[in-house]
Amino acid sequence: MALPDHLVEVVNGEVVVMSPPPIRPIRIARDLCDSLGDFASAGDLGQVWPDGTPYVLDASPRRDWVRGARMPDVSFIARDRLAAHAAQHAEDGPFRLAPDLAVEIVFPGDSYTDINRKVSDYLRYGARLVWVIDPDERTIRIYTPDGRTLRDGDTLSGDPVLPGWSMPVRAVLDGPVS
Repeated sequence: MALPDHLVEVVNGEVVVMSPPPIRPIRIARDLCDSLGDFASAGDLGQVWPDGTPYVLDASPRRDWVRGARMPDVSFIARDRLAAHAAQHAEDGPFRLAPDLAVEIVFPGDSYTDINRKVSDYLRYGARLVWVIDPDERTIRIYTPDGRTLRDGDTLSGDPVLPGWSMPVRAVLDGPVS
C-alpha cells in the first residue's frame, strides 16, 4: 500500500500516511528477517515475512473489513497456522490472522501511542509475542503476558514462538559482528 513517495497503513478504516524510513531501522528489520527466516526454515517451523506484509486482524462482517489492518516490520507465522489459513483463504489477499510474532521498530517521529495501539491489536487478535525495538533508546520491549524490556547486555530470545532462536540485543541494534 503506497502513495507516491509515501508509505501508508490502514488503521480503523482510515489511511495513515507514514514517513519514509531511515536506513538503520531498515537494516535491523532486514537482519532480523534473515536470521529468523533461516532459523524457522531450518526447523520447518513456519515462515518469516518482511515489512509490508498485510494482516487483517479483525475481519468481522459487523465492522469495516480493514478495521485492524497492520503491517509489522517483521513477522512470523507458525507452520500449522499457515496451513489452516491457506485452507480457508486465497494467497492473493492479506493474511486474515495475527502473526505469532510481530516486530515493530521505532522510527524517528513514531509515537508510542500508535505503537502501543499496534501492540494491543496484535495481542488482542492472537499474537503470542510482540517485540518493539527502539534503536535510539537501545531497548527491546517484549510483549507477552509477562513482558519485559531488554537492554544492550541482554539477549533477545524467540521463546516461546521460535524456541532456540536468540541474538544479543547489541547485534540486533548494531548488526552482526564480523
